[in-house]
Amino acid sequence: MKTEFVTQTYTENEEVQAQPYNPQCGNQQIDYGEQCDTKAVNTCPPGQVCQHCNCVMEQQQTELSCEDGFDNDGDERVDCDDEDCRTHSSCAWLYETTQQCGDGNTQPGEECDFAIPDSCENPLICSKDCTCEANIFN
Repeated sequence: MKTEFVTQTYTENEEVQAQPYNPQCGNQQIDYGEQCDTKAVNTCPPGQVCQHCNCVMEQQQTELSCEDGFDNDGDERVDCDDEDCRTHSSCAWLYETTQQCGDGNTQPGEECDFAIPDSCENPLICSKDCTCEANIFN
């Protein structure tokens, strides 16, 4: 493994030890050894996209991998944030639209949501099955 070092400027009587240089792809800076940065804007020539901090010809229109931490298709969305990954097994749960009582949203088929205070008109209260019922404690 090759380790590179950064040069530093120092005064005549000051001792400075070179620090290892560890470029990080995705830090919005084009570091030494990188052609581009996946999070920096317009860092590749037209017709090319930044993949793993290298400029490559723009060929694919969809995310290649939904678990690699990179924007493979150049749309500035990574993995599960990219709509191309909606059906991928590691991301599908984010896009599910199942009705769930108690999630803080009153959805079709629910009269109320017990996670929302006062989602039923007084004196009714919201039950665990998201229906408005009489408050038996009053």
